[in-house]
Amino acid sequence: MESYISFSIISVFFYTFMILTLLAGKRSRIINSFMCVLGGMLCWTLGSFLMRMEAGPSYILWYYVSLAGILFLPYFYYVFISEFMGVRMGRKSKIPLLLMLLLFAINIPGGIILRWPDLIRKNGGAHFVYKITPWFLLFFVVAGITIIQIFITMYRGCRRHPGYRKQIEPILVGILIILWETLRWQCRYFPDSPSILSAV
Repeated sequence: MESYISFSIISVFFYTFMILTLLAGKRSRIINSFMCVLGGMLCWTLGSFLMRMEAGPSYILWYYVSLAGILFLPYFYYVFISEFMGVRMGRKSKIPLLLMLLLFAINIPGGIILRWPDLIRKNGGAHFVYKITPWFLLFFVVAGITIIQIFITMYRGCRRHPGYRKQIEPILVGILIILWETLRWQCRYFPDSPSILSAV
Protein backbone atom coordinates (compact mmCIF):
# COMPACT_ATOMS: atom_id res chain seq x y z
CA MET A 1 0.00 0.00 0.00
CA GLU A 2 2.76 2.42 0.92
CA SER A 3 4.58 1.60 -2.31
CA TYR A 4 1.42 2.27 -4.30
CA ILE A 5 0.92 5.63 -2.57
CA SER A 6 4.55 6.60 -3.22
CA PHE A 7 4.32 5.55 -6.87
CA SER A 8 1.08 7.50 -7.36
CA ILE A 9 2.44 10.66 -5.74
CA ILE A 10 5.62 10.51 -7.82
CA SER A 11 3.61 9.92 -11.02
CA VAL A 12 1.22 12.81 -10.30
CA PHE A 13 4.16 15.10 -9.53
CA PHE A 14 5.97 14.02 -12.70
CA TYR A 15 2.97 14.57 -14.99
CA THR A 16 2.09 17.90 -13.35
CA PHE A 17 5.69 19.11 -13.56
CA MET A 18 5.93 18.25 -17.25
CA ILE A 19 2.61 19.96 -18.04
CA LEU A 20 3.63 23.13 -16.19
CA THR A 21 7.04 23.10 -17.89
CA LEU A 22 5.44 22.82 -21.33
CA LEU A 23 2.93 25.56 -20.49
CA ALA A 24 5.80 27.91 -19.67
CA GLY A 25 7.59 27.22 -22.95
CA LYS A 26 6.85 27.87 -26.59
CA ARG A 27 3.61 26.26 -27.70
CA SER A 28 2.94 24.34 -30.88
CA ARG A 29 0.44 21.76 -32.12
CA ILE A 30 2.83 18.93 -31.21
CA ILE A 31 3.38 20.33 -27.71
CA ASN A 32 -0.35 20.82 -27.19
CA SER A 33 -1.13 17.26 -28.27
CA PHE A 34 1.60 15.89 -25.99
CA MET A 35 0.14 17.87 -23.10
CA CYS A 36 -3.18 16.14 -23.75
CA VAL A 37 -1.42 12.79 -23.41
CA LEU A 38 0.09 13.88 -20.11
CA GLY A 39 -3.31 15.18 -19.01
CA GLY A 40 -4.87 11.79 -19.71
CA MET A 41 -2.17 10.02 -17.70
CA LEU A 42 -2.63 12.53 -14.88
CA CYS A 43 -6.39 11.99 -14.73
CA TRP A 44 -5.92 8.22 -14.75
CA THR A 45 -3.34 8.15 -11.96
CA LEU A 46 -4.73 10.96 -9.80
CA GLY A 47 -8.33 9.75 -10.09
CA SER A 48 -7.39 6.19 -9.14
CA PHE A 49 -5.28 7.40 -6.21
CA LEU A 50 -7.94 9.75 -4.80
CA MET A 51 -10.60 7.08 -5.22
CA ARG A 52 -8.51 4.68 -3.16
CA MET A 53 -7.96 7.37 -0.56
CA GLU A 54 -11.75 7.94 -0.52
CA ALA A 55 -11.25 11.66 -1.08
CA GLY A 56 -14.28 13.95 -1.12
CA PRO A 57 -16.79 14.74 -2.31
CA SER A 58 -17.22 11.11 -3.37
CA TYR A 59 -15.04 8.24 -4.51
CA ILE A 60 -17.45 7.82 -7.44
CA LEU A 61 -16.35 11.21 -8.81
CA TRP A 62 -12.69 10.15 -8.78
CA TYR A 63 -13.63 6.83 -10.35
CA TYR A 64 -15.01 8.71 -13.34
CA VAL A 65 -11.96 11.00 -13.47
CA SER A 66 -9.71 7.94 -13.64
CA LEU A 67 -11.97 6.19 -16.15
CA ALA A 68 -12.00 9.25 -18.40
CA GLY A 69 -8.21 9.34 -18.37
CA ILE A 70 -8.06 5.70 -19.46
CA LEU A 71 -10.75 5.89 -22.12
CA PHE A 72 -9.57 9.04 -23.88
CA LEU A 73 -5.86 8.28 -23.66
CA PRO A 74 -5.77 6.26 -26.93
CA TYR A 75 -7.26 9.19 -28.85
CA PHE A 76 -4.81 11.64 -27.26
CA TYR A 77 -1.98 9.36 -28.41
CA TYR A 78 -3.52 9.26 -31.87
CA VAL A 79 -3.57 13.06 -32.12
CA PHE A 80 0.00 13.30 -30.83
CA ILE A 81 1.34 10.68 -33.23
CA SER A 82 -0.48 12.34 -36.14
CA GLU A 83 1.03 15.72 -35.32
CA PHE A 84 4.48 14.25 -34.79
CA MET A 85 4.40 12.27 -38.04
CA GLY A 86 2.93 15.16 -40.00
CA VAL A 87 -0.09 13.13 -41.08
CA ARG A 88 -3.25 15.15 -41.51
CA MET A 89 -6.27 13.97 -39.55
CA GLY A 90 -9.47 13.85 -41.57
CA ARG A 91 -13.01 14.31 -40.36
CA LYS A 92 -13.50 10.57 -40.00
CA SER A 93 -10.66 10.46 -37.50
CA LYS A 94 -12.89 12.17 -34.93
CA ILE A 95 -15.51 9.43 -35.06
CA PRO A 96 -13.85 7.31 -32.31
CA LEU A 97 -13.63 10.39 -30.08
CA LEU A 98 -17.32 11.18 -30.57
CA LEU A 99 -18.27 7.54 -29.94
CA MET A 100 -16.20 7.44 -26.75
CA LEU A 101 -17.72 10.71 -25.56
CA LEU A 102 -21.18 9.30 -26.22
CA LEU A 103 -20.46 6.05 -24.38
CA PHE A 104 -18.89 7.91 -21.47
CA ALA A 105 -21.89 10.25 -21.20
CA ILE A 106 -24.33 7.33 -21.31
CA ASN A 107 -22.35 5.55 -18.61
CA ILE A 108 -22.28 8.48 -16.14
CA PRO A 109 -25.85 8.46 -14.72
CA GLY A 110 -26.13 4.82 -13.67
CA GLY A 111 -22.94 3.11 -14.79
CA ILE A 112 -24.82 1.14 -17.44
CA ILE A 113 -21.66 0.19 -19.36
CA LEU A 114 -19.07 0.07 -16.57
CA ARG A 115 -20.47 0.83 -13.12
CA TRP A 116 -18.41 2.31 -10.31
CA PRO A 117 -17.33 -0.24 -7.68
CA ASP A 118 -19.21 -0.90 -4.48
CA LEU A 119 -17.31 0.21 -1.39
CA ILE A 120 -17.24 -2.60 1.15
CA ARG A 121 -15.59 -2.27 4.53
CA LYS A 122 -14.17 -5.51 5.85
CA ASN A 123 -11.65 -6.27 8.59
CA GLY A 124 -11.00 -2.57 9.13
CA GLY A 125 -10.16 -1.96 5.49
CA ALA A 126 -11.96 -0.65 2.41
CA HIS A 127 -12.48 -2.93 -0.56
CA PHE A 128 -13.82 -1.96 -3.99
CA VAL A 129 -15.90 -4.65 -5.69
CA TYR A 130 -16.72 -4.34 -9.38
CA LYS A 131 -19.68 -5.87 -11.17
CA ILE A 132 -18.61 -6.33 -14.76
CA THR A 133 -21.10 -6.80 -17.60
CA PRO A 134 -20.44 -7.58 -21.29
CA TRP A 135 -21.41 -3.99 -22.16
CA PHE A 136 -17.98 -2.73 -21.08
CA LEU A 137 -16.58 -4.33 -24.24
CA LEU A 138 -18.02 -1.34 -26.11
CA PHE A 139 -15.19 0.72 -24.64
CA PHE A 140 -12.71 -1.87 -25.94
CA VAL A 141 -14.13 -1.74 -29.45
CA VAL A 142 -13.84 2.05 -29.72
CA ALA A 143 -10.38 2.07 -28.14
CA GLY A 144 -9.33 -0.71 -30.53
CA ILE A 145 -10.43 1.35 -33.54
CA THR A 146 -8.33 4.25 -32.28
CA ILE A 147 -5.28 2.05 -31.76
CA ILE A 148 -5.62 0.73 -35.32
CA GLN A 149 -5.69 4.34 -36.52
CA ILE A 150 -2.48 5.00 -34.61
CA PHE A 151 -0.64 2.18 -36.40
CA ILE A 152 -2.02 3.25 -39.77
CA THR A 153 -0.80 6.79 -39.10
CA MET A 154 2.67 5.56 -38.15
CA TYR A 155 2.83 3.41 -41.26
CA ARG A 156 1.85 6.31 -43.53
CA GLY A 157 4.27 8.68 -41.84
CA CYS A 158 7.21 6.27 -42.07
CA ARG A 159 6.39 5.45 -45.69
CA ARG A 160 6.46 9.13 -46.65
CA HIS A 161 9.42 9.97 -44.45
CA PRO A 162 11.61 6.90 -43.75
CA GLY A 163 13.72 8.95 -41.34
CA TYR A 164 10.76 9.25 -38.97
CA ARG A 165 11.08 5.59 -38.06
CA LYS A 166 14.13 6.18 -35.90
CA GLN A 167 12.48 9.18 -34.27
CA ILE A 168 9.21 7.41 -33.47
CA GLU A 169 10.78 4.31 -31.92
CA PRO A 170 11.97 6.03 -28.68
CA ILE A 171 8.55 7.67 -28.31
CA LEU A 172 6.76 4.35 -28.67
CA VAL A 173 9.11 2.69 -26.20
CA GLY A 174 8.53 5.49 -23.71
CA ILE A 175 4.76 5.28 -24.12
CA LEU A 176 4.77 1.50 -23.66
CA ILE A 177 6.97 1.76 -20.55
CA ILE A 178 4.69 4.36 -18.95
CA LEU A 179 1.55 2.35 -19.72
CA TRP A 180 3.09 -0.95 -18.63
CA GLU A 181 4.45 0.38 -15.33
CA THR A 182 1.19 2.14 -14.49
CA LEU A 183 -0.86 -0.96 -15.24
CA ARG A 184 1.62 -3.24 -13.45
CA TRP A 185 1.58 -1.25 -10.24
CA GLN A 186 -2.16 -0.70 -10.37
CA CYS A 187 -2.98 -4.36 -10.99
CA ARG A 188 -0.36 -5.54 -8.49
CA TYR A 189 -1.67 -3.59 -5.53
CA PHE A 190 -5.31 -3.19 -6.57
CA PRO A 191 -6.46 -5.92 -8.97
CA ASP A 192 -9.99 -4.49 -8.77
CA SER A 193 -8.91 -0.92 -9.56
CA PRO A 194 -10.76 1.20 -12.14
CA SER A 195 -8.88 -0.13 -15.10
CA ILE A 196 -10.55 -1.67 -18.14
CA LEU A 197 -7.60 -4.02 -18.48
CA SER A 198 -7.98 -5.32 -14.92
CA ALA A 199 -11.69 -5.80 -15.60
CA VAL A 200 -10.80 -8.49 -18.10
